[in-house]
Amino acid sequence: MDARPGAGRPPATLVPNYVILRNLGWLDSYQGYIVPALAKAFVVFFLVQYLHSIPDELIQAARVDGAGEWRIWWQIVLPVLRPALAAMSIFIVPAEWNNFLWPLIIVQSDQMANVPVAIARLNSYCTGGRHQGVIMAAGLLASLPTIAFFLLFQRYFTRGIVLSGLKG
Repeated sequence: MDARPGAGRPPATLVPNYVILRNLGWLDSYQGYIVPALAKAFVVFFLVQYLHSIPDELIQAARVDGAGEWRIWWQIVLPVLRPALAAMSIFIVPAEWNNFLWPLIIVQSDQMANVPVAIARLNSYCTGGRHQGVIMAAGLLASLPTIAFFLLFQRYFTRGIVLSGLKG
């Protein structure tokens, strides 16, 4: 089993998650992709640890100044939390973009298939060696968004890792 954060669902949870999505009517839908991807134990643990590093005095000072809870969240906590959110998104978004098993299970139509499932289906439709160039080109094009995403968020990623290691 892959231990990377966001590397997919453990095999023990595939069947219960499938049954839940089937009962909700979320098979072959965007909700079936997105909602199960949001509940990652590593992300919750990391963000809670990061939130503990925010000084209580900062929040208390905002309350003394008359800020409500929503204003404290939007103007104080969220800007401090941005590097941690960016660091987690660098782990989660590419892992979910490249996820193969879960979309293969929940998607029945070709229109809702993600890129890895679409490439696998293309490979199964195209028998023989003469279509391998097309499949390799599709694999290369599928990796470009992951590389672009990392390059866009690289500075947040390094800042988030450095800041999360300073406080204990």
